[in-house]
Amino acid sequence: MEVPQYAVGRLIGKYWRHMKYMKRCSGISKIDFLRLPDTQEFQICHIEGTQEQVDKVLTVIHERFPKLDLTNISAPPLPTLPSSPGSCALEVRIGSEDLPQSTGLSCPLPESKEDLLIVWEIEVPQYAIPRLIGKHWRHMKYMKRCSGISNIDFLRLPDTQEFQICHIEGTQEQVETVLTVIGRRFPELDLANVYAPPPLQPPQ
Repeated sequence: MEVPQYAVGRLIGKYWRHMKYMKRCSGISKIDFLRLPDTQEFQICHIEGTQEQVDKVLTVIHERFPKLDLTNISAPPLPTLPSSPGSCALEVRIGSEDLPQSTGLSCPLPESKEDLLIVWEIEVPQYAIPRLIGKHWRHMKYMKRCSGISNIDFLRLPDTQEFQICHIEGTQEQVETVLTVIGRRFPELDLANVYAPPPLQPPQ
């Protein structure tokens, strides 16, 4: 939810006392305040836990700030990525309960589906690239920091100067976080995955 700047200090409390109180009375462990690079009017209060825990935190916040809008602005999950027989990274369907017995590829499967690295590429018009990167790479660093992802690159195409490819590589959750940040900054952008895995080379 969005928290006006004037309320952030009181919600955290001196020496983080109110933040600790909210965690203690709800049993929740993850409450964060995220700064947005394009505004100083508010921050995002990120709450993660069970439904009961989140409800308790929201009740405490409402008691302290009755006029605060507690609407959840978290973006809905992205569609499940399709399985691709030509790519090791996309061999297992994310979100599927059934893992294939064998991928037919030599690369090993990760220990869990959450650890699986995926590749997501989107077309970014030239005018949007400086704002996505940010002055002194600030917005790029922000996307990496809030998602935990390490691999975000912009790739120039030899046959056009109208757009570049934003290459994102990480876990499903990390990729979704990056796409959410991009979508909020540029709602008009098409975030569809245009990644085409390279063809498998026949065995020698």
